[in-house]
Amino acid sequence: KANQAGEKVTLSWATASELNFDYFFVERSANGLDFSEIEQIKGHGTTNERKDYRLDDNKPLIGKNYYRLKSVDFDGYTEYFKVLLVDFSGEKTFSIAPNPTNGTSLTFWMNFVPDANSSITIFDNYSSVIGKYKAADFGQLIGFDAPLKSGVYYARIVSKEFVRVEKF
Repeated sequence: KANQAGEKVTLSWATASELNFDYFFVERSANGLDFSEIEQIKGHGTTNERKDYRLDDNKPLIGKNYYRLKSVDFDGYTEYFKVLLVDFSGEKTFSIAPNPTNGTSLTFWMNFVPDANSSITIFDNYSSVIGKYKAADFGQLIGFDAPLKSGVYYARIVSKEFVRVEKF
């Protein structure tokens, strides 16, 4: 099952039994074709008992979220299960991780797919531009040519119908 629960999507499933079972990959897609792993959930090996599983996707995308499970056995055998759709409604968000950062890289997180003209600009505390990046995906890792010096920085995203500044 997959359902919106406030500002997250709750996924739940169960196994009747497990034989040499290692783990599940929980995958998400914005288009129903290109999936990426959002979490790995450890299995119970071999058991004849029902096992219940649950995962909260705390960063769902605005709009359509496609979820699927991929099971992986100890011998490498994999199986995919049916795709579930949750049409998530909520407010657009933008965040930065890790915060604080080590100064060498950052990940920008958006809960929407940015439009083609979206950009993210990094400023220091004196409003000097440190870098400008094309916002290409909802989770985007960027690295800096030279590590940032210790201090306060700001990231501003400008996208169609969305502008936000985050301090880090």
